[in-house]
Amino acid sequence: MRYRLFGATGLRVSELFLGAMTFGEQGGVGAAPEECRRIVDAYAYAGGTAIHPIIGARRLDQLVDNLGAAELELPGEALSRLGAATEIDLGFPATFIRETSPWVFGAAALPDA
Repeated sequence: MRYRLFGATGLRVSELFLGAMTFGEQGGVGAAPEECRRIVDAYAYAGGTAIHPIIGARRLDQLVDNLGAAELELPGEALSRLGAATEIDLGFPATFIRETSPWVFGAAALPDA
């Protein structure tokens, strides 16, 4: 396995990245868990150091660009808007637990999030 420096980070990573986007059998595609384990084991044994599930990153410059988002600091108002836009209803049993905890557990109930 050959290695390169990862941009200006100083990290030494293998030239080959293991894309894990299709690990698991969700949606009827992808590899079974046992096969995923064999793939990861073979990759690590060969000296691989980087596994990424980032969708769309096919080249190092794209991956560096995607990882640059980790440095981004969004203002509170933007975070609130994103939170509201992506909020999901967990449904049963989460709503049942949230609604019944106060009378089941009394003072020991978790506060509302």
